[in-house]
Amino acid sequence: MINVRDLILLEKEEAEIVLKMALRSEIDVYIIDTRKNIPFLLKIGDLENIRRAIPDRTEVILEPAPRGSCIPTFDKVGYLDLRIHTAKYEEIFKVDKEEQINLDNIDLSRNEYYLKLTTMAKRAIYAYSEWKKHNSKRKIMVSKDIEPLLQKITDVTREIEFLKKILTDHFKELQ
Repeated sequence: MINVRDLILLEKEEAEIVLKMALRSEIDVYIIDTRKNIPFLLKIGDLENIRRAIPDRTEVILEPAPRGSCIPTFDKVGYLDLRIHTAKYEEIFKVDKEEQINLDNIDLSRNEYYLKLTTMAKRAIYAYSEWKKHNSKRKIMVSKDIEPLLQKITDVTREIEFLKKILTDHFKELQ
């Protein structure tokens, strides 16, 4: 028997993908019978009713009507109530340990913004070193002396602050 803890609740996009697979009988899909707190395996007819009702909820019969009663046990469910087994989730959505991001597999060499910031940082270091050759004066004030140099490189305040930090780290006299 499947345990509730072995099932994972699907997000909207995941539920849409899994629902299509379940309608082709490729995967078992469950809901939780909240009265008994147990998983309930949905049948193809239930899945089709849920698909037709999107984004609303529909009734799913959990137990047939007991003898002498004409009212079955049912619950109102929608596609955002769907759950699948954790192992199947990892298989379908490729949650591999190898594919997870860690510090060793991050490659910024093709990241456009990172390359832009690196280029701006190099330009800032070069511009300051050239400025310093011609202005060997008193104590340098970052806001008065350096900011105008950086404003020639970028007019974005956040990037200017970033470049100031790089310059103060690179040149000890700015600290």
